Amino acid sequence: MKTISCAILFSFLFFQSYTQNHSVICGKVKSGGKYLINFYEPINGFYNLAFFDSTKQNSSLTNTADSFYKSISLVNPSFVNVYFRDQNEKFITRTDLLLFPGDSLHLDINLDVDNPTAFSYEGSNASGQKLFNEINYQPYDKFVPIFDALDKLPGNKEKLAEEIEDVVSILIKRFDTLQTEAKVSSQYIQYMQISFRTLFSYIVIDKFLRPGKKREILSKLERDEIIDTLYKGQPPTDKRLSGLYLAPFYINQYYNYLAYKKYNLNSIKPLKDGSKVYKIRNRQFLIPEDFVPFTYIKNSKEQEDLWGLEMVGALSWFPGKYDERALLQYDSIFPNNRWKAVLKKQFETKYTLKNIGYNLQSPVVFIDSFKNYNTINTLLSALPKEKPVFVDLWASWCGPCIAAFGYNKQLDSFLLKNNIEKLYISFDDETDSAKWRTATHKYSLGGYHIIANNLLKEDIKKTIYHSSGNKGMGIPRYVLINKKGEIVVDDADSPEDFILLMEQINKTLLKD
Repeated sequence: MKTISCAILFSFLFFQSYTQNHSVICGKVKSGGKYLINFYEPINGFYNLAFFDSTKQNSSLTNTADSFYKSISLVNPSFVNVYFRDQNEKFITRTDLLLFPGDSLHLDINLDVDNPTAFSYEGSNASGQKLFNEINYQPYDKFVPIFDALDKLPGNKEKLAEEIEDVVSILIKRFDTLQTEAKVSSQYIQYMQISFRTLFSYIVIDKFLRPGKKREILSKLERDEIIDTLYKGQPPTDKRLSGLYLAPFYINQYYNYLAYKKYNLNSIKPLKDGSKVYKIRNRQFLIPEDFVPFTYIKNSKEQEDLWGLEMVGALSWFPGKYDERALLQYDSIFPNNRWKAVLKKQFETKYTLKNIGYNLQSPVVFIDSFKNYNTINTLLSALPKEKPVFVDLWASWCGPCIAAFGYNKQLDSFLLKNNIEKLYISFDDETDSAKWRTATHKYSLGGYHIIANNLLKEDIKKTIYHSSGNKGMGIPRYVLINKKGEIVVDDADSPEDFILLMEQINKTLLKD
């Protein structure tokens, strides 16, 4: 019945889908309450790395009888992300779909189940969509073999590319039975292979282009040989990359690498120098540091698209970091750019409404004894006694952490009014302490601050994340600690969901 219902919807617009390269996603949702659906589709043919809802066609659904239908215009095979949120726009779950022009896919979703079985798929490459989301549900697991390969350096540098290909092959073999049974197309398998290869190559190349101990154990020549081999294995010029995971980062990284080689640099860090004047189109510009690498791209069309896509991502992930000048500068360099409408909309919704700048309401206090605080309990001893504490686990490199700071004004006012301390525990490296300190002032982070050492991180992993071994610790994460120093909520609501967070604090920290 599910397949028939989707087929009816699809056939209704079959001619339109065929002629305009439309793909169809439809289905039904089971939920005990109201919810929203966000469809994040490619922007201008590129993968939507900003998770930007360009259409704003959110569907407000209320009961189990509700169904949804979405027609998406695809230029190339692309990933489309479908996010489900509750009525307060708090994230519930997601599914990632690799769609081809003309695909028709039916989904059944149970929002009361938080695991890959929440979704059932029927239609184009349905079995492949299900398997990919199962692999993607535990994202850290698939990276472990890559990290193990890096740990073996410098001894296995000649085999690093082969080991990456082995990991890709292992993941692709999981699709073999589906292909044998004709449940997925060969084209689907091919794009999955490209996507995994791009993802892992990006991770490794990025390690070698940035400062760090792992990078320094090899000579520049050895690193360059590895990077060249990886780029040959998955050429950045491959047109199939435009709609795939992390492909824009991978392509941007390639141009960084070309400039790094041209100027014989030891890392790409010097490329990000926003203090110099750059000449573009015979005019001079003082480019913000994150966009400086794009000045090295010679192809004007690629430069416009990659820079524009990065702008969309920057305004989404780092609201408040860039003011209107960055937007006007881009428009000045590329006056007829095809990103103008998207950037204007993104600027209005992401920057203006979440402007981070405001006067500090409480001072920034650094807890300097980095090596002396190895547990949460000893760290709390450095704070005022018998006061509740709101803990923010973050890092200066974490985009979602910084985006959440846009809601600090109302949160800080509430915490001060109720005599609750604020403690920021950073997962930055100790070597990045200058960057960390700068960020605390830049984003007006009033409260107590410390960079967690390795022992404190292990204690946090055990007491807050209830995890061990290689499993990662996702940030941002928020923790509520009562007057007795007891953790009462180890995964509190985000400041972005301020009403829910305020109610949570009232029930747990202020109930007496």
